[in-house]
Amino acid sequence: MDLGKDPIPELIHKLAIPASIGFFFNTMFNVVDTFYAGKLSTLALAALTFSMPPFLGFLALGIGLGQASNALIGNEQGAGN
Repeated sequence: MDLGKDPIPELIHKLAIPASIGFFFNTMFNVVDTFYAGKLSTLALAALTFSMPPFLGFLALGIGLGQASNALIGNEQGAGN
């Protein structure tokens, strides 16, 4: 896959379809997790609800650091360092 030479619709399919499948399974995991936590108790469901914002914050931090590292490493490799 060459992002500079391959046709854009082909690249979208190669990148978007696996990402969409991953998002779907992540969403289904959360739905099933919430369902079974709700069957256990309201306290378990509240714990999931309470823990979601910090989890998403850590996830965003990790993704941001990964993207920033990717950009910096790419610039250094492009410069020949």
